[in-house]
Amino acid sequence: MYSIKGNCIQAYPPLSSELVGVIVSKQSMHRDAANRGYIAMLSVHKNWRKRGIGERVPLPLNTMSH
Repeated sequence: MYSIKGNCIQAYPPLSSELVGVIVSKQSMHRDAANRGYIAMLSVHKNWRKRGIGERVPLPLNTMSH
């Protein structure tokens, strides 16, 4: 399960409130002409690594303001 709070995407196992992963996104101007969004940090708890969590995290690009 994933929760989106601002520019942060949080990952939880099914039926649990234990936070196991997070993506922090950033947005900035590029050459004063275009807003760019990017992943600033992706972290998965060490006990949950090697399970493909980072590959399955949805990237809601449309949730970032234009």
